[in-house]
Amino acid sequence: TLEAARVGGYTFAVKLVRGAYVEQEQLLGTVHPSKEATDAAYDAAVTQLLEAVAFGRSSSASVPAAAVLLATHNRVSLERSVAEMDRLGIARDDSLVHFGQILGM
Repeated sequence: TLEAARVGGYTFAVKLVRGAYVEQEQLLGTVHPSKEATDAAYDAAVTQLLEAVAFGRSSSASVPAAAVLLATHNRVSLERSVAEMDRLGIARDDSLVHFGQILGM
């Protein structure tokens, strides 16, 4: 978790993937009940992670708080992520934030 990384003095590195394993996850019961719920959950996770990146950049910590790879096939999710970076003052070429395009479903 972000808290465990902070306490342990290491960077929380995560690849956040939207919708890649829906068939497998349906069997586990971990799929959101609607597209809107999926959108909201992904966007909330993106915000939390990008806020950690921004906080890490503004603090005196010896290691970054978070490093993220945001992967999606959804253009709107990508646009929201970039807008969130802008809101938080994270440069589009920040070395702690990367994007991956996954194949459409």
